Amino acid sequence: MKGEQSGVKSSPENTVKRMRQQIDPTGRKLFQPFECMTSSQIRSLFSRMSALHNSGTLKPPSPGLEL
Repeated sequence: MKGEQSGVKSSPENTVKRMRQQIDPTGRKLFQPFECMTSSQIRSLFSRMSALHNSGTLKPPSPGLEL
């Protein structure tokens, strides 16, 4: 994951902004408004992912998938 590689963690607020700004190769938004998460949802997701990672049950991402 990006934070593990760079050592810089992304804040939930920045993640929400990036999610809303992501576009696909054709120039359309990658996420619809109803698909975007709130910063508290992102914070909770990061917490769950960290717990899974620390316990060794989080699978590594697929090659080529940027997280």
